[in-house]
Amino acid sequence: MLYRSINVAILVLLAWFSYVSMQATQRQNQAIKLTQTQLSQSHQALLEKQQVVDERAMLFQESFESFLDAQKLQATAEKKQLASVAAQKQVTALHELYGQVLKADVLRSSGKASEAADLLKSIKKAIWQAGDRYTKHQKELRASMQTIDALVKAWKAKDASKSAAPIYKALEKVLIETKGKS
Repeated sequence: MLYRSINVAILVLLAWFSYVSMQATQRQNQAIKLTQTQLSQSHQALLEKQQVVDERAMLFQESFESFLDAQKLQATAEKKQLASVAAQKQVTALHELYGQVLKADVLRSSGKASEAADLLKSIKKAIWQAGDRYTKHQKELRASMQTIDALVKAWKAKDASKSAAPIYKALEKVLIETKGKS
């Protein structure tokens, strides 16, 4: 009988262990399912957030690219404008040289040959530099250096009979040809 009692006790104990084990397994399965559901939901939420972030990044990239394009266009326009301003300054400088030569010729004709010679001599370097800028007319402008030297020498010697016409005509020719290009 003791043997049967022990067998029954073992059977009851085994049944109880099986029951407890089944309960634990069910709880673990429920916990796993709950965790899987939560992970699935959080994964879905992360995917949605990632999609929003990706869309915003695309919008930012597009706006940044359009900003860069606008900057390039503005830089190109500024370069063109600066080139135009530089060309205008060169033409203005050429006009000033032309005016100075005419002024020297007026001074010469009004009896102030020495003053006219000084003025003409002072713009000689600028006329030479104009030859560097206007290479098409460089030969003519450089050739006027000898004319300037001869006029300065004559005007200093009080010989006001020679005019500065060859010089201002050379400058005038350059001005006429560059007028449409500026």
